[in-house]
Amino acid sequence: MLVDALGHGPKAAEAAALAVEAAEQFTATFSVERALGQLHQRLHGSRGAAAALLRFEGSKVSFAGVGNVELRTLAGPAIPYMATNGVLGARMPRPRVGEVALEEPGRVLLFTDGIARGTPIQSMIALAPELLCERLIADHSLERDDATVLHVSYS
Repeated sequence: MLVDALGHGPKAAEAAALAVEAAEQFTATFSVERALGQLHQRLHGSRGAAAALLRFEGSKVSFAGVGNVELRTLAGPAIPYMATNGVLGARMPRPRVGEVALEEPGRVLLFTDGIARGTPIQSMIALAPELLCERLIADHSLERDDATVLHVSYS
């Protein structure tokens, strides 16, 4: 899961803390849709947030997102992620949920809108995961926003 609370400062920190509290209640039986629903409910009355979730189970991954958190497949089967427009805690239509069979190892990258659009991620996929994340933050984050990058490798 990657969550990006809206805005900056104490109100954004409060929304992020609420999202963490909600995530601590997730169980292995939660679908990504149920998890997003729980986040949405917990964030009600806060500033709100955007989020992307991946759930790895056996040889498949399910995924969904709300708001402007991005996902890119770096290796392995393509994950056709498309976030639902909305804000967790305020307005969340039924999220687009997908599922993909994982027949080979892979890598995905999740990142917030603090990473510049048009960043040449594909040209950096040969980098080690830690270096890739460091380069994205150092060279492609926006000064007006915070940025978070999460790299996931699976086999």
